[in-house]
Parts: sequence; C-alpha cells; structure tokens
Amino acid sequence: MYFLQLLLLSAFAPRLGATTDDGRLLRITVPPMTVYADRLEQGDCDLYGRGDWQVTVRATMQGDCVVLQGRLLFQENAGDDTRITGKFKKVLPLPEGPGRQPWCVYRLREHTGAVRGKNTGPIGPQSKIGEGLIESADIVSDTWGCEPGEVGGRVRFRDIEVECFCDVAGL
Repeated sequence: MYFLQLLLLSAFAPRLGATTDDGRLLRITVPPMTVYADRLEQGDCDLYGRGDWQVTVRATMQGDCVVLQGRLLFQENAGDDTRITGKFKKVLPLPEGPGRQPWCVYRLREHTGAVRGKNTGPIGPQSKIGEGLIESADIVSDTWGCEPGEVGGRVRFRDIEVECFCDVAGL
C-alpha cells in the first residue's frame, strides 16, 4: 500500500502545489469592455467640462469563477456638483489546466484596478494608462448636453492570474 501511495504522489506531484512554474498559475484574458455611467445621482446632468472621472474594478473568486465588478464615477467640481455613476459586472470561468482539480483552492494575485482622469470637455475620448487590473481606457468625459448614458468608453484589462493550491488528502 505504501508503494502505491508513493507512486500516486509522484504521478501527481508535478501538477499539485502552489508554485507557478509548471501550470499551477491560471491566466484569464479579459476582453475589453465598453462601459457607461448612466445614473444621475446629483445635479443637473451636465458636467460642463469641469471635474474628474474614475473607473475602478475589483475581482473576487466565487466558486470556480472570477467575478469582475466595476464602477464609473464622473464628478463635476463646480456649479451644482453633478455626479453621474455606472456599474458593470463580468463573470469569467476559470480556464481548464493541469492545476484545475475539484480539491484545489484558488487565490487571485491582483484583485483591484483603477484609471482616472480630468474632465476635458466635449473633445472626444481621452486615453489613459491604468493601474492594477486595468491596463488602459479610452473615456469620453463630457458631451454637449445631458451626460447620463453618454459618458464612459472602452476599458482594457491585464490578464487575471489565479494561483492554484492543491493537496491530496490521505496520501
């Protein structure tokens, strides 16, 4: 019996554990998303080319999926302090791989991201470099007139890295 346990351990050893050099790091490529702020929370709905904007994102593990949830905020810093927000969500299943077993526990390496900028008026999208999970974004921060549903843009993400921690019980 002891020989069989050693044989099983040696057969599965390259695929189990917490290091990332032999397939125990799962990478999820997140496609770019187009997101908009569509909820007027305060003010008259026109940002008037003044203020700041930000897109933030947070990833969490839920079972064998990564859930990416984000928020957009456009804030006027003068006049009536118009504030327009939006939310987005994407569920991403873990990819198949040698580290993917029913007894594994998963942990995200990086789980937040952000990109920010100044409202520059209705001149088209601004390209900004992000941090963490957000690689970059092209954001329209103002239009002519009422902005809910019109401000926002394309957000690009870095790959999400998921570490696999696996043990074989009883061996």
